[in-house]
Amino acid sequence: MPRRTPPVAPWWNRAAAIARGLGAATVPPADRPDRALGRTMVEPRVARLLTALFLAVVTVAPALEMVRHATSAGELWPGTLGRLGERLGRALRQQGPLAANRLLLSEMVRFEDRLEESSVLVATVVPHARVLAFGALGIGGPEVYPGRDRWLFYRPDVEHVTGPGFLDPSQLARRGRAGDPWERPPRPDPRRALLRFSDDLAARGIGLVVMPTPVKAAVHPERLSWRSSPRERPLDNPSTEALMADLEAVGIAVFSPLTPLPEAGDGPWYLIGDSHWTPATVDRVAAELARWLEQRFALPSATAAWRRAPYRVAGRGDLAQMLELPAWVEGLLPRQQVEVEQVRTSAGAPWRPERGAPVLLLGDSFTNVFSRPDLGWGVGGGLAEQVAYHLRRPVDRIAINAGGAFASREQLARELARDPHRLAGTQVVVLQFAARELSWGDWRLLPLPPPPQPADRPAATAEAANAAPRAPVGERWLEGTVRALGPMPDPRETPYRDAIVGIHLTAVEPAAGEAGVLSREVLLYAWAMRDRTHTPAAELRPGDRIQVRYVPWAEVAPELESYQRLEVDDSATLLLEALWAHDWERR
Repeated sequence: MPRRTPPVAPWWNRAAAIARGLGAATVPPADRPDRALGRTMVEPRVARLLTALFLAVVTVAPALEMVRHATSAGELWPGTLGRLGERLGRALRQQGPLAANRLLLSEMVRFEDRLEESSVLVATVVPHARVLAFGALGIGGPEVYPGRDRWLFYRPDVEHVTGPGFLDPSQLARRGRAGDPWERPPRPDPRRALLRFSDDLAARGIGLVVMPTPVKAAVHPERLSWRSSPRERPLDNPSTEALMADLEAVGIAVFSPLTPLPEAGDGPWYLIGDSHWTPATVDRVAAELARWLEQRFALPSATAAWRRAPYRVAGRGDLAQMLELPAWVEGLLPRQQVEVEQVRTSAGAPWRPERGAPVLLLGDSFTNVFSRPDLGWGVGGGLAEQVAYHLRRPVDRIAINAGGAFASREQLARELARDPHRLAGTQVVVLQFAARELSWGDWRLLPLPPPPQPADRPAATAEAANAAPRAPVGERWLEGTVRALGPMPDPRETPYRDAIVGIHLTAVEPAAGEAGVLSREVLLYAWAMRDRTHTPAAELRPGDRIQVRYVPWAEVAPELESYQRLEVDDSATLLLEALWAHDWERR
């Protein structure tokens, strides 16, 4: 007779046994689980213990964190709450209850973010949880997806490729309602912004080339999923082809890099732990773009002679940094070595952009990588440098990390507002941006100032603009009242370690003992984030009176202008004098 396997006890019987082990008393199990659970009784001492543990988790730990944060910042009542009450009252009186409600919501979210950033529990537990999640379970972070062979992918890149068409009416409507309720919603449709930009440039006799740059997930899907294989063309969003057709129909030229993709043996074309392309890919794209520009535009004769010097640089990449793994497990993401071709003049001086060049490249971090030190992959070998090398002509550049949908256009508008002849000599503008901006970017309308009249004379020639910088004016002090600030970056969502915020100051006057007369309103720039940590500027609010140690922005722009920059959302600031804050304090 075959041996019979004893039946497995019902789960409610096993649960009752566990409860008994914790000190709970139960009656014999009933036939129905709801009756059995209904008869389970917990001894008072166990109930009190569990209740105390629950209350400790949900109240004591957060309360201790709040007190520690407030005391360490020196901002107990009537400091922070007192200032917030004043601002809420002012907003209620001047703008109504809706504005006051938006202000309160924004302050609540910022307070929660500050608590999380400074939490001892988060600092102690989260790094070890990240190691376990990534090393053992293959789980990345909120913005980073791990792929095969330790490749990392940026979440917005993946969702741009795999998500719905960015021109679908339902998607446009959804994105138009997206964002925090206290901030202006984004403009999701790129067509109006690009058409207006093209028309404004055409009024100056300048052509526009749109250059959406394929993202890593589009070029290397085989590194993200074993079900994918190398392709002849990058993957793309369903709406991209329709957008390109619309742009070509209205006369806007489109340059599609890496289409078709190079031979598989020439890859990889993107960095393993970074969201950007490799130096070899930059060089290939720059050579293709140079040939394409020569065929499409009547550029002046090639006269520049550049030379290149290769050097090696090693790094882990922006996506690896976003995982924020502890230093003791750096072996999980080894450093990648690449060879950068640094472009120099025939005399050996580093290449630099030239105002008045026939080609102006507007770009984002895909232009700056291998060019700017803050991205961690060396200097002197980025997209603008390589285009100039292959084009054998001077090239101008405005490139700002993040915000490829609007940041470089906005900076050009600011420079034109201050110098109407900023584009003198420019024949074509190449607008480079990461293709994910089509799905996630803010395509706000940014009209350029009207072109100067033919009878006007440039205030400064291109030679003067490209000359050596003037002697620095030196640091000075001022006092002003904060009227508005740009939005603070979220360190958990941006791949950049550092960011700059714009601050609109009013009622400006020289500090005590300072000579000179300033404008009553200025645009002040300051660090908003350093090494993925908010600076004290994140605590500034409209209405704060501050004293600032500053220098003119022009003195630091060559070093800082490429960093991610969060501008004040007010076109009136375009004409304001721009300053850089070395230090500041509340009055």
